[in-house]
Amino acid sequence: MENNYTLHVNIPRENYTLGAEIPITIDPYIKGATALITAERGKEILEKKIVTLDGSPLSVKVREDFYPNVQISVVEFVGEEVNRQLGGS
Repeated sequence: MENNYTLHVNIPRENYTLGAEIPITIDPYIKGATALITAERGKEILEKKIVTLDGSPLSVKVREDFYPNVQISVVEFVGEEVNRQLGGS
């Protein structure tokens, strides 16, 4: 399967307080795709969640173990049917 898409992830760089929601914007936001969102520090995954992109906003809630810093990563998985609808092979 050919991959013609680049995923752009936008997370505002701010100092978030404990319990705050960190907003995540991805482009393209492919409705029906699956996304894996992780919060990482070094080689350790502190949190992971799998979501189906259904139009709802994406976010991660700040936990105490995210301090002093954390990296948020997003991987978007597109099934064959969605890929065909987008014009992929």
